Amino acid sequence: MNMFFGLRIKYYNGMFLYPAALLKKIKLHSYGHAIFADMLVRSLKMGNSVKEVPFLTKVESDGRSKALSLKNFANVGWTILILFGIFIFDENP
Repeated sequence: MNMFFGLRIKYYNGMFLYPAALLKKIKLHSYGHAIFADMLVRSLKMGNSVKEVPFLTKVESDGRSKALSLKNFANVGWTILILFGIFIFDENP
């Protein structure tokens, strides 16, 4: 994502706090784990800033990540295509 959109974010799927007014402006086209990256990229491209704060997460009980599934990879790919389209055609993020 950093390479595609010229950003320097360490983690895209964490917890973020957004002002309600900003969330009302963003029209999301993604779902699943990709929605976090979608919201973050759009917010930053709208001129907002972000502060990354490290935190520890709990490992799944079976030790496997649900984020590393074919469905989630497809969702991320779809989100990247949508974001490219929005920024190439200069639409409102």
